[in-house]
Amino acid sequence: MIRHAGHAITRRCGRLLAALLLITPLLVHAGAASAQDSQRIAAVVNDEIISVRDLHNAMRLAVVLARLPDNQETYRRIRGQVLWSLIDETLHLQEARRLSIGATEEEFARAAGVLEQRLGIRRGTFFDFLAANGISRATARRQVRASIVWSRLVRLRFGQVATVADEEIDEVLDLYRRSLGQPQYLVSEILLSSDDPDGEARIRDLATRIHQRLTQPGSDFRAIARQFSASASSAQGGLIGWVTAGQLAPEIEAALAALSPGDVAPPLRTDLGYHIVKLEERRILKAADPLKARVTLAYLTIIPPDSETGSDLNERIRALEVETADARTCADIGGLAGARPDASAGELGPVQVGELAPALREIVEHLEPGVPSRPVALQAGMSVFMVCERTAAPDDTPSREDVMARLVTEKLRTLARRYRRDLRRDAFIDTRR
Repeated sequence: MIRHAGHAITRRCGRLLAALLLITPLLVHAGAASAQDSQRIAAVVNDEIISVRDLHNAMRLAVVLARLPDNQETYRRIRGQVLWSLIDETLHLQEARRLSIGATEEEFARAAGVLEQRLGIRRGTFFDFLAANGISRATARRQVRASIVWSRLVRLRFGQVATVADEEIDEVLDLYRRSLGQPQYLVSEILLSSDDPDGEARIRDLATRIHQRLTQPGSDFRAIARQFSASASSAQGGLIGWVTAGQLAPEIEAALAALSPGDVAPPLRTDLGYHIVKLEERRILKAADPLKARVTLAYLTIIPPDSETGSDLNERIRALEVETADARTCADIGGLAGARPDASAGELGPVQVGELAPALREIVEHLEPGVPSRPVALQAGMSVFMVCERTAAPDDTPSREDVMARLVTEKLRTLARRYRRDLRRDAFIDTRR
């Protein structure tokens, strides 16, 4: 039996008394029955009991959803991890009741729909699927409810705190820019948290077993991640997204460098726990190709007379430069043609820069919007161009919005871990081996 105690003595003495009052009738019922009843208690969390039957139902759900081998060895290996998941679920639900936070039937229905999609079963058949696999409906609903309310609790408590400054976003984007030409990895992970020091060996053993399972044919990394990973990416089946050098722990980056796409690295220990990472894809981080930018152009063309000499042409170029120097918009360029019988104006595009004639491409490639170009001699005459609008070519760097969303998620994950740790510290938790 393991007891976890913190520093809030007065608060938890009341909880301990409540738990003892709850357990006492079971213990004094009869001498022979007391040992049997004790065997049926898997854990006590404040004033609530988690029974061995609850634990078995939760393990059964984990095995089916993660598509693990359905045998006694699997149940033995995952028992500790699933028990602590149940303890955390209980703490989350207790906290939600304290703060009057619940889950609606609409949220249950959406969650069931997501699970049906992941399992590849028909819509509206989730509970039929559970019954066919011998899984308690109450167990599944409890797990879904705990997930919904915990997400709401974290957002409620930290939504205004987990903010991201522009400087933080700039730092990440600068890291991407400095990494142009370097390898980038599309990564999935499973994180087994090591919040419980007494469970270090148990978590390490489970990580080893999960890795062994993932190297076998028919394993489902995403299903296992959704069921066991403590990472914020678990909802996406462990998918982190594209990462580059400097964004992950050094030991994880070193492991990724040695993997081929589709490979899973053995468990890696960090401050957060044990990571099992999978390399989905590898690519070189590419900069935007300026020739793939799209532009809309305004032009003013002066048609010279047939008798114009070289000196006349040079004079016309200088005059055209002066005439267009004050133009600041594409409308200004078009307006200059109105009073001249030898001029025409119009717009071209949107067109990709690389599709323009070489002479025009050279001018437009680096021309800023709203700035008139130097006059250029083309077949139609002497022309001045202005970029009305430029759409940059796509590159492999994320948008500011994507970076901000990722940083917020990471901050919420860290704060959620502290929140859960505080709930454990302040609770009376009694686990039975």
